[in-house]
Amino acid sequence: MIAGRYKVVSQIGQGGMGVVYEGYDNNLMRRVAIKRMSDTLRTDARMRERFMQEATIIARLPHPNIVAIHDVVASNEGIFLVFEFVDGSPLTKMLFDRGRLTLPEAKRVMAFVCAAIAHAHQHHVLHRDLKPENVMVDKQGFVKV
Repeated sequence: MIAGRYKVVSQIGQGGMGVVYEGYDNNLMRRVAIKRMSDTLRTDARMRERFMQEATIIARLPHPNIVAIHDVVASNEGIFLVFEFVDGSPLTKMLFDRGRLTLPEAKRVMAFVCAAIAHAHQHHVLHRDLKPENVMVDKQGFVKV
């Protein structure tokens, strides 16, 4: 349990900054994604600041194609960013399972990605880590960065 509110369900991903878990928000009764900062990075003040900066930047970028942030929790157990849960999988999994996309599928996915990135650029934000594993495709085919 994180902050007496978020239940960690299972690990769903891992990146350079930490581990991502599927979680459950007991207050609002909804699934969430919880990103826990790596313990090795948590001791580095610059990296800790960058991790926290991710939360404030995302909070300034509400857009249908950008994963929304709900909360930031700092506790003895670590630093956690709580995001909306995208019920789907990363683009990397889709590519691995199916091989390359058809041209219409690729255009559709890239239209969503470009909309998200254009919105970020309009707000003077550069993604810096845009890659297929950071592009989520939900079960209806909607895409979020």
